[in-house]
Amino acid sequence: MTIFLWIGVSLSAAALVGLAIRDPKRLRNVQRSGRISRPAWGLSQRRLLATIALMPGLALLLAAQWAAFLLWAGGCMALGWALAHWLAPAPKAESRSSCAENQRPA
Repeated sequence: MTIFLWIGVSLSAAALVGLAIRDPKRLRNVQRSGRISRPAWGLSQRRLLATIALMPGLALLLAAQWAAFLLWAGGCMALGWALAHWLAPAPKAESRSSCAENQRPA
């Protein structure tokens, strides 16, 4: 069971990384900031990657590996949040100072 879990998480992770790196909304934001970026993938390529990312979960469900499915789902969610944090733009220094000024008591 453990080997199937790690294979499933690895396969889903590879697909999620591909989806995250070529996300059209993120790439539009990068282009606005002036940084060089890659072109976004088309809808069919994104759907294929999403299907690949979900297939290990379906396989674990069909094999009645309930615990492995839950661990796979948790691993994919944690990886998704880590990718979102890693690929997020850096916060602006002005926004931090303005937030701090607005919270000071009068």
